[in-house]
Amino acid sequence: MSGFKKANILFFLVLVILLLSAIYYGFSAWFLIIPAVIYFILLFFGSKNICSQFYIKTKCKSEDKSKIHLTFDDGPHPEITPEILKILKKYNIKASIHIGPSFEHIEVLKKEITDDYKLISYLPSLIEEFSKYDLAITGGGITPFEANASGLPCLIIANEKFEIPNGKFLDESKSSKFIGYHENIVEAIFTDLNDLDIKSMSKNGMKILNTQAVEKIYKEIKKL
Repeated sequence: MSGFKKANILFFLVLVILLLSAIYYGFSAWFLIIPAVIYFILLFFGSKNICSQFYIKTKCKSEDKSKIHLTFDDGPHPEITPEILKILKKYNIKASIHIGPSFEHIEVLKKEITDDYKLISYLPSLIEEFSKYDLAITGGGITPFEANASGLPCLIIANEKFEIPNGKFLDESKSSKFIGYHENIVEAIFTDLNDLDIKSMSKNGMKILNTQAVEKIYKEIKKL
């Protein structure tokens, strides 16, 4: 339950208690101003500080560089993951690396793996795993859309040319950064990931990518 919902419930309970007290014990109704002022201060604080998680869960920049998730598990070019790992090592960026059953270059990858990197071969829920990270490095298929919708910004590398429009769309939406086709990656972005506005990217992703599609489809079907 979000802090906003908790504040609403608490405010309502306090309001009822004070109203009953004012009726039965003759307390002044002016006491109602106190919880109202506290309530609006909480709303203001939640609005100004997005990292408070008051309204919605958002990703905020972490000092822990290992809060980066790298996944190309279903990509047609499994050699991309070892290449990205080399770039991360070059810029001393830690990450967790997710590979799936289709990954073909596990031995090559293991040669590059050091203690700074965690290798994950199985995930019961990718969305649940996303909640543990501040940033993901993905292909340009469905994964960055899922990540952005859950509040996780991405650095997108297109595995295939038809994924380029997806990367550009999310880049223009300011919920991710498209860093090029896999043969021509814009490596400069890795020089300082602290320049990324993780908070704004997270907020934009959850705002732009609607996760209530099934509910909307159901409502439209009921209208038929």
